[in-house]
Amino acid sequence: MLNRNANKLGFFCLAVIIFLICPLSVYAAGKITVKPKFSASWKSDDNFYKAENVEREVNTYLIQPGIQIGYKSPKSLITFDYTLDSYDYDDQDPVPSGERAADNDDYTGHKALFDLKTKPTSRFTFGLQNNYIDSRDPANSDAFNNSIDRDKYEINTFTPSILYDLGAKFTAGLRLKITDTDYDKITREDSTETRPIFDMIYNIDKTTSLDLEWQYWERDYDLTTSDYESIQAKLILKKKYKYFALEAGAGYHNRDFDDPTLAEIDAFTYRFALIGQGPAAAGGIPKSNVAIVAESNLNDSGSADAYFLATKFTVEAPRLNAVNTLFSSKVSFFFEYSPPGIRS
Repeated sequence: MLNRNANKLGFFCLAVIIFLICPLSVYAAGKITVKPKFSASWKSDDNFYKAENVEREVNTYLIQPGIQIGYKSPKSLITFDYTLDSYDYDDQDPVPSGERAADNDDYTGHKALFDLKTKPTSRFTFGLQNNYIDSRDPANSDAFNNSIDRDKYEINTFTPSILYDLGAKFTAGLRLKITDTDYDKITREDSTETRPIFDMIYNIDKTTSLDLEWQYWERDYDLTTSDYESIQAKLILKKKYKYFALEAGAGYHNRDFDDPTLAEIDAFTYRFALIGQGPAAAGGIPKSNVAIVAESNLNDSGSADAYFLATKFTVEAPRLNAVNTLFSSKVSFFFEYSPPGIRS
């Protein structure tokens, strides 16, 4: 825990140093904006604890006040975004004897995002992002997490990035994501993940691009879960239209474990997305939009060596009403398959 706190302090100091050494012209003639924000949402889950036999329906009520502070100049964009997450859970079915009521896991969490993008030259773009989350929701630690645990944890992801335009058609990008996950309970395993990501982007035209993406990462656990290395290569096609955008990507994922008793995993990974956005209302806010996403990959967070190939389908349809209040509906389906030789 002490080493991870030192890492977070080091990342913050690095961000401040880079911010200070950038030429002052990068930040000149800028505009500062401060925007309070507020959101309230409700969700119903008919099998909240993912039980095979006795399913329990639970309603989730989420209140999210926050603030966004931004700075924008011709060459730079700096954003700080903070959200307080107040979660309340309500059982809709009788609680079985010996099991915890859902409201025992009510909590207040926090999200804080710092994002810096600056363009000191016409071809070079530098980025620096730090994302901090304090939560009980397993989905915040891994998009394909199927855990039902509600243990409190902190996750911090620090990501410096470089983007360089090689010419009219090609752009090269390099990111380094360093993620620390720390649980409050000493019985849960903390972990550190280091993930360089390289992109070679071919800009076919102003609305179409082809991205060859390569990722390599190491995940190190504190206790008995095996450390592992992953390599992933994907080809991603993106196309923008007037009111929607398409993304189609697929590739190969290989994972190798330090524990020799665990079999190496080879997986086909993909992501297909349609993001639609209707005409803007007053103030430039779209009246409606829709997101349809189908994706498949291995889960990254596998405490006790529990890994599987997950397939997830999501449909989300927010809409803005006449008084500029945003309403949203979301439906998700989740499937998993455990490759041979892996404990799930």
